Amino acid sequence: MVQTKNFWSDSLKSTFIFVAFCAGVCTYGFLNPDIDMNVEMPKWAATTISIGVFILSIVGAIWVHGYCTRCPHCRKKYAMVKQNKQKVDTDFEQNAQNETYKVTTFHTHRKCKYCNEEDYIESKKKDKVR
Repeated sequence: MVQTKNFWSDSLKSTFIFVAFCAGVCTYGFLNPDIDMNVEMPKWAATTISIGVFILSIVGAIWVHGYCTRCPHCRKKYAMVKQNKQKVDTDFEQNAQNETYKVTTFHTHRKCKYCNEEDYIESKKKDKVR
């Protein structure tokens, strides 16, 4: 079984969702007559731009999800299905301020729908010990 590294999956999905949220807030601000925006462009143009950014952000989040669930063997998108999450190791760490943290390592096992190859993604959870 091979380890697959997903460095950008969560941060890219979160970024696209945040941009979509901001576009929705801007659209609400342009469409709400009670808010004075001091905008030089017409409202229809600002609304169209906000809706366009919102739609592109949602499409980007879907693309990132497909990229992150791509099989490393056959390269098909949306192929990897989570099988289980297994606790592998527990360790304790201290930082410079003498705070103790419990670091738990997990392996998320996945299997491809098309070629039946398996892999895992390693993740770590850090909890502060009191």
